[in-house]
Amino acid sequence: MLTHVYKRAAAFARRVKAALGRRRRKVFAGLFLTMFAALAVAAVLRSPETIVVALAVMAVVVAAASLEAWASRRALRQAQSESTTLQRKLAGLESAQALLAVMLYEQTYASGNAQPELLPDKLVGTTVRGLLAEGSAVDAYAVATSKDRIRQLPLPTLRKLRNDLRRRGYLVKAAQVAAVAVRVGGNAGDKRERTMIEGEIAVLSGAFVPSVRPEERVFEPRAGRVL
Repeated sequence: MLTHVYKRAAAFARRVKAALGRRRRKVFAGLFLTMFAALAVAAVLRSPETIVVALAVMAVVVAAASLEAWASRRALRQAQSESTTLQRKLAGLESAQALLAVMLYEQTYASGNAQPELLPDKLVGTTVRGLLAEGSAVDAYAVATSKDRIRQLPLPTLRKLRNDLRRRGYLVKAAQVAAVAVRVGGNAGDKRERTMIEGEIAVLSGAFVPSVRPEERVFEPRAGRVL
């Protein structure tokens, strides 16, 4: 019996809350008008009864506003909590998807039949990030450049791929990734990294030949002089 009464009371409270939520503006407008009317009457009549009524109306309005502010803060906290939980779930799903994509690529690579161009476009970015997380920069480059899908990667992924390839000594591949990063919207830092990688390639390959300035005066030895 008590359970039935509690359920009916809870349902009634939910209906009242929903009705007030739909008519929230009208309710507050009515309360404020009532408060102003009570204050006006109290100012005209100047009787203790009207002043008490005006104060009571003001107390009701303040209480309603405080309750509304509390409900808004609670709803905001709940929304933030739900948003954080959703972000964590999405991050977990992305990590699981990346792990599965990397496992699929590694199985095909181990069997000697690695064909990154067969990967769907939607899995390219996930696979590249997963391979980079494992330290397989060369495999990530192979997946990214298959069917020229490297332009689909976001800038953070391109930068990590470029930096990992450069640290491992694959400067030509790193230069190609750096050029793509600049073309898809890179900033001044990306341009500087591209220039530095191109300079390293020029020095190590011998394409850059430094010029040595000749001596301005030719040394002529003289008898009886040490220097």
